[in-house]
Amino acid sequence: MEGGPALFQSDMTFKIFIDGVVNDQKFTIIADGSSKFPHGDFNVHAVCETGKLPMSWKPICHLIQYGEPFFAKYPNGISHFAQECFPEGLTIDRTVRFENDGTMTSHHTYELDGTCVISRITVNCDGFQPDGPIMKDQLVDILPTETHMFPHGSNAVRQLCYIGFTTADGGLMMSHFDSKLTFNGSRAIKIPGPHFVTVIIKQMKDTSDKRDHVCQREVTYAHSVPRITSAI
Repeated sequence: MEGGPALFQSDMTFKIFIDGVVNDQKFTIIADGSSKFPHGDFNVHAVCETGKLPMSWKPICHLIQYGEPFFAKYPNGISHFAQECFPEGLTIDRTVRFENDGTMTSHHTYELDGTCVISRITVNCDGFQPDGPIMKDQLVDILPTETHMFPHGSNAVRQLCYIGFTTADGGLMMSHFDSKLTFNGSRAIKIPGPHFVTVIIKQMKDTSDKRDHVCQREVTYAHSVPRITSAI
């Protein structure tokens, strides 16, 4: 094992600082998490430091974990781009559009301090309906998703996916994610071919924590695209 992936061969922690705005209301979130080697199943405890979060925690899920793409479990044969980016780090620029509702735009930076990854994120949430399920905190569950990863030039990959959120009235809110993950350094970096990443996220509460918070578990693993040859 060499290069960036060699830095992820142990149990690790991560800390996230989020500064956000939703419909002109500012909020700050600080989160602490951990991931046990060989990774792929990790947990985080996130707290709104500015009081009550002015929206549902469910759409915040991608900021506090995938979010942390270097903790996804990758099989042999697929280059783990997010790990390959270290020690220099990477950035993520992401746009999430919610069906019949608003748009989230986020910028993520990552640096490694020993066995702790420090993430700093800014997010702007614009155009959300005041009486919609996101602002009224009426999202119930985050459904599993399949992310599509594509090579994007010599130093980046592009991530596209849909995530569905069940609502309190029995409905479904869909969201479309479009992300670009970019290597911060100048050296040549291994770029993976097209592949998929399965993401399963569950949010819970810690009854002993009286602050506005969420505890989140994520199981994330990559798998390859079957190779076929034309029969023609």
